[in-house]
Amino acid sequence: MAIHGAATFAFARPEALTLVPPFHPDQVGGGGEMARHDPLSGPGLASVPHGCHDAPMAPQPVIVEPADAGDAGEILVLQRAAYQSEALRYGTPRLPPLTQTLDELRRDFDEQLVLKATIGERIVGSVRARVGGDTGFIGRLIVAPDLQRQGIGSRLMAEIEALLGPQVARFELFTGDRSEGNLTLYRRLGYTPFDRREASDGVTLVFLEKPRPA
Repeated sequence: MAIHGAATFAFARPEALTLVPPFHPDQVGGGGEMARHDPLSGPGLASVPHGCHDAPMAPQPVIVEPADAGDAGEILVLQRAAYQSEALRYGTPRLPPLTQTLDELRRDFDEQLVLKATIGERIVGSVRARVGGDTGFIGRLIVAPDLQRQGIGSRLMAEIEALLGPQVARFELFTGDRSEGNLTLYRRLGYTPFDRREASDGVTLVFLEKPRPA
């Protein structure tokens, strides 16, 4: 699950794309540069190994709470994992969530409210928002690919709306015009489209809004 737009690109095969690989938080160098590594390694990106299904763990609750700058590395790992499917969908590896640096994400903590969803010690989802005038602008809703469609995104949306609610009269967000899963989720949560815009890279964005509940 990822918030972004869609566009038509002249790529013959999605599998021919070179995606931006994830990175391990411990491999971040100075200035926000990220050391590359095997995209199948690193915390929270790989599926359960074969042969490890004999003793299933008891389910743990999902906790939604404010994140801080110390979580930036893990959130960026999650962000890159969540947007891999979007890059394939839209035929470009240059979506802003995939090119954002660690330093840029850390600056988001100075300007935005950032929430995280955790299961045990693992961050499995996140969302960000800022207030402008009477509007709460919500963005970068992400959920770990292996845990999508389990209500985590809806939980994050409910929590961030509740925190912004006393300060705003409406909420606003955007997604791609071909991101049907995102559009379905937002409509179910009460959002309605009110505008469409072309981004500078040709991506078509659908803007949705929702009044603050009385």
